[in-house]
Amino acid sequence: MNILAKLVFVNVLLVLASIPNVTGGATPIWRYKGDQGPEYWPGVCTTGKRQSPINIERTKIRKTFDYEPLVLVNYDRAPKKIAILNNGFTAKLTFDNSETGWSAKIQGGGLPGTYQFEYLDFHWGSKLGQGSEHTLDGISYPMEMQLVHFNTKYGDSMTTALEKSRNWYDTLAFVAVWFQLRSEDNPKLEPIIKTLEFIQNDGLKFQTPLFPLMDLLPENTEHYFRYNGSMTRPTCNEVVLWTVFRESVDISIAQLKKFRQLTFGNKRIKRILDNFRPINDLNNRPVYEIDTYGVGSTASSISAISCLTYLVFVLLLKLLM
Repeated sequence: MNILAKLVFVNVLLVLASIPNVTGGATPIWRYKGDQGPEYWPGVCTTGKRQSPINIERTKIRKTFDYEPLVLVNYDRAPKKIAILNNGFTAKLTFDNSETGWSAKIQGGGLPGTYQFEYLDFHWGSKLGQGSEHTLDGISYPMEMQLVHFNTKYGDSMTTALEKSRNWYDTLAFVAVWFQLRSEDNPKLEPIIKTLEFIQNDGLKFQTPLFPLMDLLPENTEHYFRYNGSMTRPTCNEVVLWTVFRESVDISIAQLKKFRQLTFGNKRIKRILDNFRPINDLNNRPVYEIDTYGVGSTASSISAISCLTYLVFVLLLKLLM
């Protein structure tokens, strides 16, 4: 069996194994619309004071240049496997590195620990002018990607971290990336776009071509917003340190339409649209705008200058002796 045949065979097995049970199964207790929409979400989703997403108002944020650069560990390495799942709410990607022994992590940039990548998913709108969960000065982007990480000091998985942290504020770190419409396709999105047709309905899962996480990030990862918030779907745990990149990533309208074609439901098939939670009150939480551009290069320059000064000092000393 050649490599192409093996890939097709593996993905067929994934599809067959992921077909939802049409005869039963629990009905979701939440949705983005209707009588299961955000206004009816239970518990802290309604009563919490540090909920996400928020509107980021640039006139009210606190600017800082004091943080060290955000370090993206193994973000430039493609994993062994990438699976994409239509879970009835979004397109969710998970990376499998069990055979390689390494994983993607983030640290630095003001984060109080090392956070390991768990999964990523997307939020989009049914029309222009809406789609992203976070907004900037009241303006929505057509799509937002969220990369979910857990604090490794609490365990080796997101589930374990949530159990052991007792809902402490630093349990999770979410990285949000806005997408902006452009006329041309973004070739770096194509590994995802090409596999969306294989996960049209909820429960379907497929393997995508391999790519590094860095391909999905903006070129500038040194400029971002930071605040304390929550998960944006039930159970809305207020345990998330949010990093929202200021620079957006390109996506074409044709590529965006592929996401809009995903569906959910068995008896009544509906498209997954407007899968974003409405904006929540900030409740006096500080929002920081962080720019670490030049921090690393400045340190390098200082080191170089120090070495040069030392050499000049040694040469002068020898001349005087």
